[in-house]
Amino acid sequence: MGEHLVMWFQGEPYKDENWYGGAHAEMGRAIERYRPERYGYRFAYELAPSYTFGANAQKGCRVLIPIAPLEKK
Repeated sequence: MGEHLVMWFQGEPYKDENWYGGAHAEMGRAIERYRPERYGYRFAYELAPSYTFGANAQKGCRVLIPIAPLEKK
């Protein structure tokens, strides 16, 4: 695992601390719909693992995903 870029996803804070699982599910759906190709990148899970920083009501859900630039043609 060498140098690589990452993309940080930050969910919204939420009121009920028991909604922890809902925050993770919502974040997963947002990441599935996100298209880094629009900005010249791709998700690069082969470079490093993604990392979930957990979720709490004050900070929301936080996820870090490795990315790589798209190859230029």
